Amino acid sequence: MKLFSRLALLGLTVAILSAAYLYGRSYMAERWVTKEVANSSDMLANLPASDYIPLLEHVSNADFNIRDLSNTEHGDFRGMIIIGPEKHVLLSFFNSANIRAGSARTTIVLDRNLEHSLTTTTRTPLRVFRNYLLRREGYYTFLIDGSTSLVSFERHTSNEPATKGMIQELYESSSYYRYDEYALRNMNHARIGYIKAHVFLIDGRWIEVREDTDLNLSLPAKGQDDLSANQTASFLEVRAPDYDDEENSVLLNARNANITLDHFLKETYSEGRGAVIGAPTGGALAPAWSGQAYYTLEIDDKTIKFVWQHNFRVDTYLYASPATDIVLVASKVGRQYVLISTN
Repeated sequence: MKLFSRLALLGLTVAILSAAYLYGRSYMAERWVTKEVANSSDMLANLPASDYIPLLEHVSNADFNIRDLSNTEHGDFRGMIIIGPEKHVLLSFFNSANIRAGSARTTIVLDRNLEHSLTTTTRTPLRVFRNYLLRREGYYTFLIDGSTSLVSFERHTSNEPATKGMIQELYESSSYYRYDEYALRNMNHARIGYIKAHVFLIDGRWIEVREDTDLNLSLPAKGQDDLSANQTASFLEVRAPDYDDEENSVLLNARNANITLDHFLKETYSEGRGAVIGAPTGGALAPAWSGQAYYTLEIDDKTIKFVWQHNFRVDTYLYASPATDIVLVASKVGRQYVLISTN
């Protein structure tokens, strides 16, 4: 009996010591976090914080054009391309929630000054040829004349039904050709028809031949997509600092665009965790802070100071094109996207 009593007392002692250790560890961690937050606030006092404005609140001025494109419906940002003779910027987004509706892909095209834009949603990626923006059912001339109206393809008419010989003749005269098959759907996304279409560009005319019978000649597509011929903007991944506030200046592109972290205001700390047993990737999470980052962005000797939210392990990306002085600041937090260009 005495043995059991001693074992019970030993177990109770171990439990008390473990609880005390965990409490002490938690207490010290909380004191450390409190101290770090206080020190970060004190360091902010040495910065002219009034010079920094949340980027989402910035407006265009004599030096910069600024356009807030934040929208949760667009989905996740997929890429930025500078295209056309006037250096338009084309942004691609993807929202998997809209796949069934046929509007999973959103493309936003803006002019050089970020004033005028075209937004279109499609099931398949937008094509571009000779500055025509091509959908399955028509095209836009936004890159040419700024129009946002969708123009239907000219339907090829003939007294005789379409034949393989007709398709071959049009193909040989065309500078662009593609063959499409796709379903027509109503507002409830139910299929109500099916389209088989040959699309040609002949002497500046976009011509479409729809077929009732199978006239697919397996002809190779004509006309290189302008998107593949243009350089995709490179991007820089910017994460919130883990523990320090050291200045971090990085060259964004060959046009001397720099982003400098002037201060990171620490607000909330996440301890992270070790690997999870059974998780295929380990599941470990590194310690991380969330808070406000104070940045200075320099493009072509012009400077803009702004504040940007960093939430724990969610990355912020800065996209920049070597062809222009356009920079995109993108974050999955709230799906926030802001375009900046110089005047």
